[in-house]
Amino acid sequence: CFTVLHFSDGDLAAKDVEMLDEALFRSPALALDSVHKALIHVATIAETNYHSANSLIFNYDEETEKKIYEGEAFINFMTDHMSAYLVKLSKNVSGSISSEVNYNIKCVLEFERIGDLAVNIMENAKELKTKNMQLSDVAKGEMMVLHNALSEVLDYAIAAYRDKSPVTGGRIEPVEEVVDELVEDLRKRHVQRLQNGECNVVAGSTFLDMLVNLERMSDQCANIGVYTIALFDKYIAEDQHNYLKSLHAGQSEDFNRAYEAAREKYMSILENAERIQETMKNT
Repeated sequence: CFTVLHFSDGDLAAKDVEMLDEALFRSPALALDSVHKALIHVATIAETNYHSANSLIFNYDEETEKKIYEGEAFINFMTDHMSAYLVKLSKNVSGSISSEVNYNIKCVLEFERIGDLAVNIMENAKELKTKNMQLSDVAKGEMMVLHNALSEVLDYAIAAYRDKSPVTGGRIEPVEEVVDELVEDLRKRHVQRLQNGECNVVAGSTFLDMLVNLERMSDQCANIGVYTIALFDKYIAEDQHNYLKSLHAGQSEDFNRAYEAAREKYMSILENAERIQETMKNT
């Protein structure tokens, strides 16, 4: 059966939302396929909301804010329905199908959280607008570097779920580790600017809050990657903690190479941006 969600936004209002049909429980694979298609839609909207929220950091626009809230309403609506549907389905399946149901339950919650964090970032941007403040040009440049790295992580997370690809899932953790390092580096740079009197304290507090939200979004993406890998590897499924510990201990050559490449890519961009800012200050 179908229902229509009436959002005031034209793009979302034009879309019919397919309700999850319990008649498909007779064929669990079809029931899971319907969840898979619905969650890809939700993940895409969460990603769109993130990019829209990031744009508000640089140029706040009330129409974009409205669209983000509408996207979030859609995400929450579908999350409630998908979660309830999967819980009911779980009582009718076993074996590998049961593992897939549990995988989808976890991914639904992770993508919902990504949507929530996009709203948090929008609210950070709105706070700056309300207080008639903005980030410094240096902070904006740093934020763009972090945004690019996080966008890569988010792209991988959605693709890993969409394609049920453990290979793509394995690409997330190396870049996510670099995101963590970028966040830590940006915190230190921010503290230095505060000490040098180069940054407004109130705007700086919002900047730090943005970093927290962006780091958490990266963490949700990393979770999706591990869940996807674990779906195809029972040993990792049984001990995800030690799997991640081994990666961070440098025990995987594939991880090491991907991490070093991502680190070189994003840290060099950050350093180049810093040199440009220094040149501009001294001219």
